[in-house]
Amino acid sequence: MSYIYSVKPVYPLEMQIAYDTNVQLADTLLHKEIGTPASYQTTCPAPEQPVEEYITYESIISGDDIDNMRELRKTKYHKAITGYRWTNTNLTQTEVDALIAFYIARKGRYENFNINYSYLFGGATTLVRFAEDTLKISLDHYKRWSATVNIEEAVSGTYSARRLNPQRTLNLQYRKSDLSVLKTFFSTTVTGRAITYTVDLSQFAAYLSGSYTMRFNSDAFRIIRRSDNFYTVNVELIEVI
Repeated sequence: MSYIYSVKPVYPLEMQIAYDTNVQLADTLLHKEIGTPASYQTTCPAPEQPVEEYITYESIISGDDIDNMRELRKTKYHKAITGYRWTNTNLTQTEVDALIAFYIARKGRYENFNINYSYLFGGATTLVRFAEDTLKISLDHYKRWSATVNIEEAVSGTYSARRLNPQRTLNLQYRKSDLSVLKTFFSTTVTGRAITYTVDLSQFAAYLSGSYTMRFNSDAFRIIRRSDNFYTVNVELIEVI
């Protein structure tokens, strides 16, 4: 069954590309390179300023039920872990495609890689991982994308890819004028999360590509009335893999 294309979503069109990595941290040491890790591709967009730098520890806080609920605290690492987060804006289709391809090749947090920019890690080439198993991208206006990237120093441990293929989630927004068509579709065709649909992105915009088998991520269709002339309708679709 195909998704509804008689009404078109409005900008932004948001997509998440997700993996599921099981991580069992091994010790207090940062990773040593094994073999030749990939390098962050020059075809990928460079980190765009402002870039957020953060320094974090891995602390273990537990309670003692016997001894008056006294906290037990332990620092897992002997040194802090440095990470960076940034958002690239105004990306071309070529740039966002390169970033997606690199993220998919790493399978989210699963595989480490080297990165080198003058304003990251003091300009030193550093072994890192994506800090999250989800890459968030957004089509903000005609042929222009944004993406949020989060990396951290690679830490020793056992990393198991629980998902070999990415799972995509779409968040679509619609106009008030589309409400009646959407209500009819959800009332007569949709049965919540039970039915899958073929979602062809080129039906939303001719310059997009990709066709996925997806289902609704909720059993409810919700409309938010913000004022007499402003309604919000968000539809979330998740890929069936």
